[in-house]
Amino acid sequence: MTQKIDFKNADFPIKFPNKGEPQYLMVILHGYGSDGNDLIGLSSIFQQVLPHAVCLAPNAPTSTGFGGYQSFPISDLSNRELETGTVSIAPYLHNFIDQALEFYKVKPENLIIAGFSQGSMIALHVGMERKIAPKAVLAYSGALTAVADIERRIQSKPPILLCHGGDDEVVKPSYTIQAFDTLTKLGFTVEKHIIQGYPHTIPPEGLKASLRFLDTQIKSVTHS
Repeated sequence: MTQKIDFKNADFPIKFPNKGEPQYLMVILHGYGSDGNDLIGLSSIFQQVLPHAVCLAPNAPTSTGFGGYQSFPISDLSNRELETGTVSIAPYLHNFIDQALEFYKVKPENLIIAGFSQGSMIALHVGMERKIAPKAVLAYSGALTAVADIERRIQSKPPILLCHGGDDEVVKPSYTIQAFDTLTKLGFTVEKHIIQGYPHTIPPEGLKASLRFLDTQIKSVTHS
């Protein structure tokens, strides 16, 4: 049974457009053990170039047992575990996105998916499975998973920005380098930023690069 999402009485943070009705939908996916409140603050930054976006930061569907949420359990960063996890959670996020697009009356091509760490893995996975390509996918400190059958899963090729702290000891920056190489060979438009001096976080330089990237992908933008 498809889970019905209650957007009117949401249990996750929502940032409405600065002006007018939503024209874009931005879904921001948090990392393992966190929740939507951790990243919803980024919406104010993204809305500098997306003033008509409604930004949703849903909590992942299951509890970690220590106050946070997870999209799938992580005991290590083995390829098999990450692949199994992202494949298992993808239908949940597709359902969430489909219902959000309908509820806010946003065109599917005006979807932006962003994610950090575990959320980044899911953003990349789901973004290319959308039949209508999202306007952009922003992936911070993550990895490209389920690579073995990736060509079979590709339904569209959204523009992708990859960003990673160069001193990340949680998810190594080599994951983003590998993702860039794979996606580029598959014909995606990909921009990569490895920012030295930063651990497992979203560097300020990465957010600046994101605004430039969104500004390039979305032509009807107004700057604050």
